[in-house]
Amino acid sequence: MFMVRLRSVLMISLAVLSFAGCQSPSNDASAAKPKDALSSGINANAIRVETMTVSAESQTLSLRLPAEVESSRRSRLASATGGFVQKLFVQRGDRVKKGQELAWVNRDVADAQLAQAKANLELAQYEMELVKTAGESMPKTRQVQASARLKTAQAGHRLAAINARRSRIRAPFNGVVSRTNLEVGEVLAPGQMVIMVEKTDSVKVTVSVSDRDIRWIKKGVPALIRLDGGASTIDAKVSRVGPAADLETRTFIAEIDVPNKSYALRPGMLGTVTISSKSNERSVAIPQFALVTGKDGNGVFVVEEKKAKWRPLKIDKLRGHSVIIADGIQADDEVIIRGHRELNDGDDVIVVKLEGDKAQ
Repeated sequence: MFMVRLRSVLMISLAVLSFAGCQSPSNDASAAKPKDALSSGINANAIRVETMTVSAESQTLSLRLPAEVESSRRSRLASATGGFVQKLFVQRGDRVKKGQELAWVNRDVADAQLAQAKANLELAQYEMELVKTAGESMPKTRQVQASARLKTAQAGHRLAAINARRSRIRAPFNGVVSRTNLEVGEVLAPGQMVIMVEKTDSVKVTVSVSDRDIRWIKKGVPALIRLDGGASTIDAKVSRVGPAADLETRTFIAEIDVPNKSYALRPGMLGTVTISSKSNERSVAIPQFALVTGKDGNGVFVVEEKKAKWRPLKIDKLRGHSVIIADGIQADDEVIIRGHRELNDGDDVIVVKLEGDKAQ
């Protein structure tokens, strides 16, 4: 009987010791966990993210555009008065000098009219001399008539001289004849185009630029020209930019002057021009993968006081794998670029910085 009671007491004592041993570590752990969390200052439910600090940089655009070679000057010559084609001195492909006679149209008639006008002028001048010599003895009416006839003769002589000059079609500059549209013996209408002369010792390469890109294209911007007819490239610069769009294509024409002393570049040749332009305006760019599509459009999450804050964005344009931002974020904002797909506005975040990560 005594043994049974002793065994019961021992079992109760062991149970009490066992219970106490199990409870003590549990109490220590529960006391330590809040202490560690408080000391770290981190929300256990915060989302781990990676960020980049955006910066404002000058943007560079590279455009590759179809191009065409044109002569630096082109003149469509016509007969102002029309008439009979007496002579044609050139053919297509002939090189000509400034002032060189290319064709005669009604030259004999014009020369005859000039000779007649000269004779009338000489007669009027002689009559005027007689009136002046007579002085006050000459009737006033005779003096007025002589003066009027002289003015008429002078005007007639000037008109005849103009027509005589225009009866000879001349080259307006050094160039090459690219087209002829007349034959000896033809009768031309006034103003009909008969010969085209082009200046090709220098040429211009033209490209069409859209209204979206025209703000990047200015005089002096570098341009690299590649022609389909040859493997060589030409380094040049934009010479002119059209002030208004072409009414048919709705594009702006940019021109690049290129020396052509060897005449290797010919009007009508095709190729491409690569224009690289750097904007003076500084703008913010972020990687495309940083964008999040929300209910109110595209935006990003930025970190503010250890929380994710939603920023809707106004996008200017795409450039490669980057997005140029017009409004919504600014330089030095900390944009979340990884882990942002799982975020909601106001979520707590744990930030891991990516050293040297920049928008490209």
